Amino acid sequence: MKTPRASFIRGEGRLLQVLLVGTTVLFFIIMGITWRLAEQANPVLLDLETGKPVAQAPPASPR
Repeated sequence: MKTPRASFIRGEGRLLQVLLVGTTVLFFIIMGITWRLAEQANPVLLDLETGKPVAQAPPASPR
C-alpha cells in the first residue's frame, strides 16, 4: 500500500518557509516605520478633566 503525501506540490515546505520569513520581515519593517512616525509626531498628552497638557502643573484645587 502506498502512503499518501502530506502536501499537494513538491516544494510546499520551502514555499511555507519563505512565506513565514517574508511575513516576519514585513512585520518588523511596518513596526519600524510606525515607531519612527510616532516619534516624529511628538504627541502631547492631555488631562481628561481640564483638557490641558499633562506637562503643565494642574490647577490648584480650592480647599
